[in-house]
Amino acid sequence: MSNHGHKCVMDFDFLKLALESVGFVDIAEVEVNSSEIPYFNNIEGHGKVIGADINRIETLVVEAWKK
Repeated sequence: MSNHGHKCVMDFDFLKLALESVGFVDIAEVEVNSSEIPYFNNIEGHGKVIGADINRIETLVVEAWKK
C-alpha cells in the first residue's frame, strides 16, 4: 500500500460514514468502470496499468449525491 504513496485505505463502510457526515446521500458501491452517469463509464484508467482483473479486486468505486 505505502509503496504507491497511499496514506490510508478505506473500506466501503468507513467511506460511507465519512460521506454521510458531510451531507452525501444515496451512497452506493459500484463496479469499476460502471456508473449511472454515462460520462463516468470507463473513465477509470488504473486498470490499464495494473490489469483489469487486479484492478477489480483492489479498487473501491463509490458514487454519492450531495444534498
